[in-house]
Amino acid sequence: MSKFVQGQVIVLKSDKNTTGAIVSVMEGYPETRYQVFTTAGLQTYYESQIEAQEVQDELEIIDAERFHAGLTASLIRNPSISSLYSLNTAQIDFIPHQFRPVLKFIRSDRPRLLIADGVGVGKTIEAGLILRELQARRNLDSVLIICPRPLVTERKWETEMKRFGEEFTALDGDLLRHCIHELDMEGEWPEKYKKAVIPYSLFDEGNVFGNKKHKGLMEVDPPKFDLVIVDEAHHIRNTATYGYRAVSCFCDAAEAVVLLTATPVQLQYDDLFVLLNLLRPDLIIDRKTFHDMAEPNQYINMASTIVRGYKDGWQENAHEQLEFACNTEWGKKVFVDNPTMKSILGTLEQKEVSLEERVQLISDIENMHTFSNMISRTRRRDIGEFTIRKPYTVTVDFTPEQRELHDKILEVIHDIFSTIHCTDNTKFMMTTICRQTASCLGLCLCYEVFFAVIYGKYQIMMTMLLTLEQLVKINHLHHLVSGLKRYYILLLIS
Repeated sequence: MSKFVQGQVIVLKSDKNTTGAIVSVMEGYPETRYQVFTTAGLQTYYESQIEAQEVQDELEIIDAERFHAGLTASLIRNPSISSLYSLNTAQIDFIPHQFRPVLKFIRSDRPRLLIADGVGVGKTIEAGLILRELQARRNLDSVLIICPRPLVTERKWETEMKRFGEEFTALDGDLLRHCIHELDMEGEWPEKYKKAVIPYSLFDEGNVFGNKKHKGLMEVDPPKFDLVIVDEAHHIRNTATYGYRAVSCFCDAAEAVVLLTATPVQLQYDDLFVLLNLLRPDLIIDRKTFHDMAEPNQYINMASTIVRGYKDGWQENAHEQLEFACNTEWGKKVFVDNPTMKSILGTLEQKEVSLEERVQLISDIENMHTFSNMISRTRRRDIGEFTIRKPYTVTVDFTPEQRELHDKILEVIHDIFSTIHCTDNTKFMMTTICRQTASCLGLCLCYEVFFAVIYGKYQIMMTMLLTLEQLVKINHLHHLVSGLKRYYILLLIS
């Protein structure tokens, strides 16, 4: 009869550091053998080689400092999904709602998320917090940010990422082609540009599919980034564009992906399908699957709104909406036997629901949204006055020369409109011009000269320039008028 049983923890006699659990017992002659699962994998030992591990019944008494050290070490070795390591790691104010996406991100089964916050909520900061959290949990050596060209020109992402201690390089066409060439030759994205910002406008036919001079992204092995951030992702909702093909190439090979866009739920369903299919092709397989998953969401959203409203009959009305959700094709497969849905319906059937239970109900109902694990959405109305913009007027007086130029510009433009439209009543047409002139004299002058060119009023334009030239006393406007006169001469020659 065997001395040890399956599941028992044993220790190797010759090496007390080797322990394991017995997986199977193989009785035989002359000695029984045991399969033991150890740190080195499955090992086979004879009965004479092992002994039972002694169990210490006594508990060790430790002080608070050692307990805290042990707890910290455990959290570092095994990062918790309920603890954030990105707190206080950037030069930003603590605003609770901006941590919602990073919490959803670390709790997701795959590190991929679409942040669909309203305008002004702070999507850039939320992406930075996700970056910081990933750095605390794993090696994050390469990060790619894809965004519209104006944001690259304004250095928005480069500036914002400095608040998180990160330095990014904006790539132009030559640098992108250099990176593709290095990727083709060395098999890796150049180390110098492991943290880069690329505008959508660089994804043209040559850079995506290549030409006779250089290879494109689709002709080399997919570049592997630890994190890809796609800002204003609605720019790639058309799958027929080069931008979509390039972004898809980067996202498919990336370890983690974050898409940013302003409320894509307001887009057509097909547009939202494209974004979610790019983000999670393993879940959003095709359009039919997407529409089946999306069908119950209208009822879930309505139920959440009813519970939030807390009006008469809210329990019955919310219960009815959830019943509708359960009767959809997707609901019959997923919701009917779901324990959370049963718990929600049970709470709604109670005679009285406490405030705490109602708050939990709202959270549980919103988590039943079929895309809740892929989309994080914070609306401006949900966070109070944080995003309310309070404009105020700053009054700056003109100098005498500026006032004279301002009045003369309006006078000349009034003459142009009167001549073109054969009327002296130009007040409505002058509304925008008055605003432009008050904002910037030089730009208004450019705009109106080109306006005259478009209408073919070359003589009027030249008259205006000659008139203004006598008034311009400010150097930068003087050069502007001279440049416009040269442009006018070129037009006449052409």
